[in-house]
Amino acid sequence: MNEAAVFIIGGEGKFYRDLEQHLKMDAMVVNRADFFSNESDILELYQPHIVILNCSTEGVRGLTCCQQIRTRYSGLLLLIAEQRDNNFHKLALDLGADSSMTCGDGVPLIGALIRALLRRFVQIKPEQQLTFGNVTIDAERRDAFIAGQPLTLSSTEFQLFWCLAQKAGRVVSRDELHKDMYNTT
Repeated sequence: MNEAAVFIIGGEGKFYRDLEQHLKMDAMVVNRADFFSNESDILELYQPHIVILNCSTEGVRGLTCCQQIRTRYSGLLLLIAEQRDNNFHKLALDLGADSSMTCGDGVPLIGALIRALLRRFVQIKPEQQLTFGNVTIDAERRDAFIAGQPLTLSSTEFQLFWCLAQKAGRVVSRDELHKDMYNTT
């Protein structure tokens, strides 16, 4: 992942310190604010890929904050609460959260969810992903897809495919391919 920007609102306890450390270990840039103010331009300033909203003790106030954030921010929004009540989490989703979890789900699972959301919804840098019609090649993940279906390629096959795709529309010599594939001069 190319340094995804994460913004945590609220959450001062050990859980959030552990989550922040976990995300930083995954090469994410993490910023924080103690609370969200609807008048604030903080989300425009930091332009995060995902906002994590602490609703641990806020209840209805936290859900209102979720709704206010959604009116000003179109990116990913994850609500984390202590409440295990399914109706609370359903309401969070109805008010604009993209996902809603409990602190009890644990840092590893929540970290995995954040990575999955970012993989699915945050655009990869253009030079890391090429698309030709219904063929997509993703260099960062080392995956290739045809019409959304994954291709099974060996490492060498993928590297050859990537090298040729980067030079689409022109003739490539065997020597040039060899140099690109094996980083030789």
